[in-house]
Amino acid sequence: MGTERNDDLMRLHYNNQASRLHGQSREQRDAGEAAPLKRFHNDIKRQLILHFASEADKLLDLACGRGGDLHKWIAAKVRFVKGIDISDAEIWEAKKRYEETKLERRDLQLLTRFEHSTTVGTRDLNDREGPYAVVTCMFAIHYFFQSENTAKQFLRNVSHNLRPGGHFIGTVLSGKRVMNTIRDGNTWPVYNAPMLSLRARWQGEVKPFGCGYSCAIGDTVTAGIDGSEGSYEYLVFFSNLTALAKCYDMHPVLEFGDALSRMFDEADRQAPIKHFRPRFPAHSDASLEQASALNAAFVFRKGTAASTTAPPAAGIPQSSPADRKPGYSLDAGSVHQTKTVVMGRPDNEAQSSPELRNNDLLSFLQGKLQQLESAQGEVDPEARSKLDQLRQQTQALSAAQDRARQAEADTSGPAPSDQQIALSLYRLDNQLKAVEAKLEDVDPDTAQLLSESTGRWVPPAATSSS
Repeated sequence: MGTERNDDLMRLHYNNQASRLHGQSREQRDAGEAAPLKRFHNDIKRQLILHFASEADKLLDLACGRGGDLHKWIAAKVRFVKGIDISDAEIWEAKKRYEETKLERRDLQLLTRFEHSTTVGTRDLNDREGPYAVVTCMFAIHYFFQSENTAKQFLRNVSHNLRPGGHFIGTVLSGKRVMNTIRDGNTWPVYNAPMLSLRARWQGEVKPFGCGYSCAIGDTVTAGIDGSEGSYEYLVFFSNLTALAKCYDMHPVLEFGDALSRMFDEADRQAPIKHFRPRFPAHSDASLEQASALNAAFVFRKGTAASTTAPPAAGIPQSSPADRKPGYSLDAGSVHQTKTVVMGRPDNEAQSSPELRNNDLLSFLQGKLQQLESAQGEVDPEARSKLDQLRQQTQALSAAQDRARQAEADTSGPAPSDQQIALSLYRLDNQLKAVEAKLEDVDPDTAQLLSESTGRWVPPAATSSS
């Protein structure tokens, strides 16, 4: 199913849910059969936000829905929240909820902005309010695993809009548990229980991306409506999510604290992603607890001590948008005001700034090493040496671009030209191709892993816009 087609289905589903729930009070929403699940899931989100986003100055909520976490943000004393969602009807509801809350609470300090967008998984998100102290995505990241490109673009957007040391918080259905539930139900490709319905939509062998399924949990926003079979989602495997996050310098937080840890499986206490541990009243249908246990929570921190990303070169401060001269912008894909350097890809992904592309290349090389080490333990020493050399050269290029930004800000020293940066990227790419050729000679399985783990980079082109 194409990306646009799936986006249309998601938007229609959640627009219909917004219409169905319009005008319902909180008491009415909490009185249904799924009330124990809703309370438990809200408690988990509340504790995550209180623990990792308390007094945050800015928070970005991706797939914000109807603003259901509004009171959690208030309780955590978050000062500004920007919410983005694919459903225009749910964005309207979120704005309405906020305005109603302002009338109820005259002393409300929280500021919000809610925006409709359909491109979080297909284009670069260069948000003017960023970078943020916290980015959240609750019960929605599985929509972005439609393809490798959409998953990478989503995580690239998260990292690009998250400041160093900030947290990316989310909840997600376990692809493994969803898959096993359908398979073990002996009614393939469908699993039906009173409060949970699943249907496998993938064909043949399970793959890391693009394995669609429909999920409907009774009395929730995923439930089928007007003949639909529920929410159309994609399997997310935790090792895959963790590896991709690391490629964008986001690393798992293992310790959640005692209050939060009690809500998750004990076996997951030191795991990077933690499965929900529901304990619902005896009168609840058992399948409601089963549906809740399909979910898990994660917290990633950008640029932790575990990161292999090199620190900035000594004496070269990190620049922020506020430090740059008027008119200087990385968002438009320019290194300086009059020229453009583009790093293209064969899959026609939306172009981003050269700085972001270079950071992608650095993360890409680091991810290669991690994937090779986890895949086969012992890597050919010569291949490892070449990849390490590439990483060092890319770090040097990052330092050069830091100097370019600093020179643009204060004109105190020489900066490499656009053509020099483009040439450096071109040389790096050629070296990467040579390494891949070497790996193919050494180990065909490793070469296959490399080709599947990320898109191919192509030589950059430097063009003048003046």
